[in-house]
Amino acid sequence: MRTLSFVLLFCFSLAARAEPIVIERSSSPDGKFYVTIEPSPDNPHGASGILQIRGNNEKGVLGSFEWYQYKSDINPTSAKVLWKPDSQAFALTTYVGKNWFGSQIYVRNGSKWVELAIPNYKTKYTEQNGWQDRGKGEFVVVAWLTGNIIKMKKKQDYYRYNKNGQLEVADDSWIYLKLLRNSCGPFLDVRSVEEKSLN
Repeated sequence: MRTLSFVLLFCFSLAARAEPIVIERSSSPDGKFYVTIEPSPDNPHGASGILQIRGNNEKGVLGSFEWYQYKSDINPTSAKVLWKPDSQAFALTTYVGKNWFGSQIYVRNGSKWVELAIPNYKTKYTEQNGWQDRGKGEFVVVAWLTGNIIKMKKKQDYYRYNKNGQLEVADDSWIYLKLLRNSCGPFLDVRSVEEKSLN
């Protein structure tokens, strides 16, 4: 009886495990890799799962990372993949919060893939008094430039009223990161922050 129960439980677990969803247009420039998301079996209709980097000519999953999005459904357009031209890194942009888009960066490190932390940075809008955050916007990778430079767009969506009672809105900022490597592996470093004048 115990054996039968175990078999039934195992089969139920397999049935409940959702098939990985291939992200649309996620193939690398060299055609060797693509990206999938495996929905969480605990919440198949929710917004959590496992991001997987797979190889077209290699068996198995080359990298697995926890994944989340604000929207409740997971489909081939749930994330946008922007590859580095040499296929050794990519940025994944997702709807990470209400009215907010964000990017994560993944880099190949030998035979494995790693997720890199985006370093802290400061903008003049967060340092000055009087600015208020409307709680929406985006912080996303928009381009891979030469010299391992990553260009990110930070849509501030900060506002304030000046002394004359006029509304001032913060323009977009551009954050430039450089992909570096040391004995511990790849990492990101802020090279510059470019800010426009106010509207």
